[in-house]
Amino acid sequence: MISQNLSVHKWAVRILNLGMAASIVLSLSSCSDDDEDLLGNWVRVGTFEGFPRSGAVAVTLNGKAYIGTGTDGNDLDDNNIDRVKDFWVFDSASGWTQLAYMPDEAIARDEAVGFAAAGKVFIGTGYGEYRTSAGLQTPKLDDFWEYNPGTNAWRQVADFPGSARQGAIAFAIQDKGYVGTGYATSELQDLYEFDPSVGELGTWTKKASHPGYKRRDAVVFVINDIAYICTGLNNGARVTDFYSYNAADDTWTKLRAIADLDDNESFDDDYSDIVRSDGVAFVMNGKGYLCTAGVNSVGSSVWEYDPTSDLWDEKTSFEGVSRKCAVGFAIDNVGYVMTGRSSSTNYFDDVWRFEPNAEQDDNDNE
Repeated sequence: MISQNLSVHKWAVRILNLGMAASIVLSLSSCSDDDEDLLGNWVRVGTFEGFPRSGAVAVTLNGKAYIGTGTDGNDLDDNNIDRVKDFWVFDSASGWTQLAYMPDEAIARDEAVGFAAAGKVFIGTGYGEYRTSAGLQTPKLDDFWEYNPGTNAWRQVADFPGSARQGAIAFAIQDKGYVGTGYATSELQDLYEFDPSVGELGTWTKKASHPGYKRRDAVVFVINDIAYICTGLNNGARVTDFYSYNAADDTWTKLRAIADLDDNESFDDDYSDIVRSDGVAFVMNGKGYLCTAGVNSVGSSVWEYDPTSDLWDEKTSFEGVSRKCAVGFAIDNVGYVMTGRSSSTNYFDDVWRFEPNAEQDDNDNE
């Protein structure tokens, strides 16, 4: 298991190296000419106080963001484990506070999922890592854990009943959690509902499967109790279909594709790079935002979705270093993107705020 007492010297050197690498890339990055007529501005607002990482989980609850798990890409302890179990909360007014680590019984993981329901945070599934006498073990996981902000304590709840998986999606509607899609031995399209109020450990119920392509590494965002699912990979190809899910009647609705597929329509003529995998999404003021990652691994393009028109509008690109496997969330209608990686060695701990209706300003991040 991961030691909580890490070498300060080791991390000082590592963070210095990461910072130097990031600054070199950042110095070569600037908003392209294509962004000049786009609305939106990104402002760096600080640094995540935990380890730089990718494939983490971010969950919002009561105006705060809870961030944990993921991989640092660097062996962290004597067992040569690079996945982490620390857990943090971000308050936009007071900053970062470290919380209780996930318990010893919980396997360190990345590509997990999380949601908030009934005043608690739930984290589960993912790609695990632990060491035994037989060597390094890296299983896909189906366990789920509940974090209680009131007691700063963890407990295990009912295991996810579907296949153990990584790269799934998760969301919450009306104090119930939903987990689906992802990758086991191939891509998946199932969906399960978790009710924390039923039974001592909560209860899972199978729901209607996603009717489009099976997928992994997709995004989901929720607007007015309707979940919107898009992007991701199927058999190595990035999918273009787009569906919404109504939990109230367990039904799916097909929406317009996220690529220029209809020669008879003009609405999608500019849909150049919405498709991606390992991106992030969040909601501000009734609109969904899709950021980072891209068609060719890392990316920085940003798109805004309006559910009233079922149309996407391109915004100013993310102004940090292009990346994938970041986390995105919104607190009080303010969107944030943080962490992620640009390669197998460049991991990030920067935190960025997005202002979707502001003009882009190069000078506010100098």
